[in-house]
Amino acid sequence: MTQAAVEPLAGASVGAGSETSTQPPPDHEYGRHSDDDLDGGDSPRLGDTVRLVFLIQSGDRAEREFKPSETILQVKQSLLDSWPENFAGQPSATSDLRILYQGHFLDDKATLAGM
Repeated sequence: MTQAAVEPLAGASVGAGSETSTQPPPDHEYGRHSDDDLDGGDSPRLGDTVRLVFLIQSGDRAEREFKPSETILQVKQSLLDSWPENFAGQPSATSDLRILYQGHFLDDKATLAGM
């Protein structure tokens, strides 16, 4: 089973066996402008999308954008459909993927907006 950690660009990085950081990157590193941040917090949401970084156990990363209304199952399917070349060992089904966020495995029925 392949584990992929979800690392929002504006939050802590998480992942099995990886270093974690609680410091968000500067706004310019991922194109967000401080006046675009309507909720006033460190949100990974950029307009109508949520930008995620997938980190696998080897330390390889891939970045993708999704709609906040998408479910974790849809995110997994999207990842499988366009499996990053730098990720070894592509799983054969979404059930073979587990997505970890802030120390918890995400339920397939949950939406990104609920993270």
